[in-house]
This record gives sequence, structure tokens and C-alpha cells, in this order.
Amino acid sequence: LSVIVSVIWIAVVTIGGEKVWILLGANDKLAPICAEYWSVHKFFMPLYMIQLGFQMWLLAAGKPTYCMIITIAGGVVTLGTDVLYQGIFHLGIKGAALGFGTGVAFGAILSVVAVISKNNALHLDKPHASGADVGECFKIGIADFIYSAATAAMTAVYNIQAMKYYGENGVAVAAIYLYAQFLFLAPFLGFGKGVGPVFSYKYGEENWEQIKDLFKKYCKWVVVLLVVFGGGALILAGPVLSIYVKPGDPVYELGNQKWIMFALCFIFCGINLTIQSMFTAFNDTFRPLVISALRACILPIVCLIVLPAIMGGNGIWLSLTAAEIITAVVSVFFLVTGKKKFHYA
Repeated sequence: LSVIVSVIWIAVVTIGGEKVWILLGANDKLAPICAEYWSVHKFFMPLYMIQLGFQMWLLAAGKPTYCMIITIAGGVVTLGTDVLYQGIFHLGIKGAALGFGTGVAFGAILSVVAVISKNNALHLDKPHASGADVGECFKIGIADFIYSAATAAMTAVYNIQAMKYYGENGVAVAAIYLYAQFLFLAPFLGFGKGVGPVFSYKYGEENWEQIKDLFKKYCKWVVVLLVVFGGGALILAGPVLSIYVKPGDPVYELGNQKWIMFALCFIFCGINLTIQSMFTAFNDTFRPLVISALRACILPIVCLIVLPAIMGGNGIWLSLTAAEIITAVVSVFFLVTGKKKFHYA
């Protein structure tokens, strides 16, 4: 199903042409570059859907280590082929897209090999699920769906505002910040999804004592992650920016100047993601849905429109932080009020 959706999306964007990139905030100079990247990237989107889908499958099958290996291997292949296509073959923008696509294809192939094996508890077979079972799966995953879809919408608004106040350099900084967000939030996402199946299993057993013990350990590790990655992000502006642009470049200077405003969001985002993952594991659809909708769609877009109008350009970089802080208040409220229902405290 995800592959079919990706093919439909490829057709829509391709038919739209450069108008799509203009709509998403690109100017006449950036739109052709976007189109050039898309001309290669679109062929790898179905493979990306396969990789993501099967990795969730492997997590449910109790193979988190294999997922980690696939992700790291795909990243290494991407880095290596980026050097090859851009540094040696000088393919430019298309080389960047091809490098990313090669890494995705490699990860997709490894994922398919893993789920084909009959040795795994979960493997490809003829479907036997009822319509109700499929519907329940959609219901449970709707929070993650909203998060992914809303992130795309938020990114578009982010780029439009960055272009309006800072021009092309602002869009470059926005892109770097959003990539950095993946870097610092990956541990929270991975930890939440890794522990989630354990919460689900113990909840299904109605083993309340072990759930309480697991919750205490979960909270301790979340605090560690917040200190290491959330706190560490505040002092790592230079190293992170240097990955993408050379010191002294206008993009580097702008990114370094505004970094603290943006990096504060990692701490509160880590809180929201781990609470959302836990409630998802408990088969709760309402709380994860609210958290996801607030932090990924409603609040970021509202803040990206309102704060720049009040504060000017600085409002752009504070928007995600403000959205995560407000959502964190709601998340903690859910955590406090949900303890009786789910028996974790």
C-alpha cells in the first residue's frame, strides 16, 4: 500500500513540475535545482517506502539490532556513493540524489532479504488478516502518519518563511537545522520504538508489576538521552554546521548565530517523542494522536506564522521550540492522568 501511495505522489509532483517547488517556497533560482534533484530522487521513493515498512516489521519481530545494522549500512553506502558521484564523477545535484537513492536501495534490499527468511517469527506469507485487523493497524498508526504528513507541511511553511526573511541563505540554514533535528532526535525515536514492543507485550499479559519496573527504567534512560543529546545539542553548533558548510560562509554565520533558539527544541521534543511512543505501545490512539498533531502540525505552523509577524526573523527559529514546549505540557499532563489506566505508576 505504501508503495502504491508513493507512486501516486510521484505522478502528482512530476505532473506539477516547477510549480510545485515555487508553491513550496523556492524562487526562480532554486526551483530548477529542486526539479533536477527530483528527476533522480523520484525513482527511489518506492524503495524508501519498502525499507521503512519492513524495518517496522523487523522491530515487531524482535530484531532491533538488524534494523540498526540496515540503517547504518545504508548511511555508509550513501556517504560513500556521495563521494563517488559528486567528488569523482562530478554529477552535481543529480549525484547527490543518486547517492541518497543508492543508500536507500541497499537498505531496501537488506530489509527484503530479512523478511523473506522463514526463520523469522514474522515473514512474508499469504495474508490472513480480517478487515477489522487491518483497520485496527491503521488506527494505531494514524499518529505516526499524521506526524510524517504534517512534518512535510511544516517544512514547506518553514522554507517559505525562511526565504521571506533571509533569502536563499535562510532556506539553507532551515535545511541544515531540519537535518540536525534528525541527528539529535534519532536516539529518542529509536529508543521509543525499540522499547515499545516490550511495553505492548507486558500490557497484553496484564503484567502490571513488570510494566511499572519497565516504566521506571524507561524514564531513567529518557533522562540520560535528554542530557546527552538534548543538552549536547546546545553546544554543538560549530561541529554540526561544519558538516554542511565551511566556517566563514554566510550560511554558517547565520546558522551559528541562530542555533540556540532552534536547538532548545530538542530537549522538549525528546520528551514528547518518548511519551508518544509509550502510549502508542499501549494501543492508545487518542493521546499519541493529540501529541503528534500538536507538535508536528498545528503548533509549528501556527508559531511559524504568528511569531515572525511579532518578532521578525528570529520568530522563525523559535517557532519549533515554542511548539515543542507547549506540546510537552500536554504530554506530561497525559503522562500524569494516564497512569491509572495503563498501570505504569
